[in-house]
This record gives sequence, structure tokens and C-alpha cells, in this order.
Amino acid sequence: GTAFNYIMPYGEATMACMDAAAAAGVKVGFSLKDVFFGSKWCPKQITSREEEEIYFRKRVAQFQNHSALLAWYTNDELTPAFLPQLKAHQQWLIEDDPNHPSWEVLCEDGEFDQYMGTFDVIGSDPYPIGEGNKTTSGVHEEVNTTVVQTDDARPVWEVIQAMNWKNYHKGVPCPR
Repeated sequence: GTAFNYIMPYGEATMACMDAAAAAGVKVGFSLKDVFFGSKWCPKQITSREEEEIYFRKRVAQFQNHSALLAWYTNDELTPAFLPQLKAHQQWLIEDDPNHPSWEVLCEDGEFDQYMGTFDVIGSDPYPIGEGNKTTSGVHEEVNTTVVQTDDARPVWEVIQAMNWKNYHKGVPCPR
């Protein structure tokens, strides 16, 4: 068996990825985090808010019944400027796929309450254990902060980042 049972590909998963995950008994958080007209990473074929909705709903329809799907990953640290679109995405998921939760990840303490109504499950992403002064107790504190700032009203799936920064951007400090 595998040592884990859930993956979240950072880009949109392909059907082949979803099929491979299902065959391995692994669930997937399907990434829709970039489907925001006006964002830096938005797919180039989306040139309006109307096309954003069409694209988003098409992906949901395509993958909502896949056995590997556990959740929709809908936000990776988008600023409050995207709140109207985040709220729309949440509404589309309520309408089109009420069987899978939306999950978003935020990083700025003090802003989490603004995002209520844009997700089913929340997480924060303290940068790696071992980076600077981050310890497991620091991660524990951040989880507690997330719970408090969302009034304990939503489940928390924390992002635990334990990695070697030497594999990324040599010489660039941790973004936090």
C-alpha cells in the first residue's frame, strides 16, 4: 500500500492522473485554483468572467463522478480582490456538485473571516517545518489560529509543508 491516501496536484489533473490515482487507491483534490479571469495563472483560453464560469462548470461536470475525486481545490492564497469570484465558484459547486467539498488554502492571518462563504473546508499553509523558526508547535499554533479566525465553523485540512528548500529557488528565502 501507499504511505498516503490523498494528493493535490498543483495544476489541473488529467483523466489519466485521476485514473492512476483511483487504481492506486489514492484520492485527489482537483485543482481549480487558477480558474480566475484576471489572475496571473488563469488558463489563456479564459478571456472573460463568462468564459471562466463555462470552463469551471465544464471541469466540474467532467470529473465530479470520478472515483478518485475527494474535493475541489478552489483557492491558493488569492487576495480579497478575488472574493466575488470565489463566492461565485462556491455557488457553482453547490449547484453542480453538492457531493464534494471545496477546499481553499490561505496564508494571511487576520483575513480568514473575509473568506467565509467561499469554501467548505479551510487550510492554512505555514511554510516548511525547519525553515527559520518553524517547528511543529508553530504549525499547531497556525492551525489553532485558522480555527479561531473561522469561528470553528468549518473543518480544517492543514497544509503541512515539510520539504527541502534547496530544491527550489536557490538563494531565495522562504516567502514568509
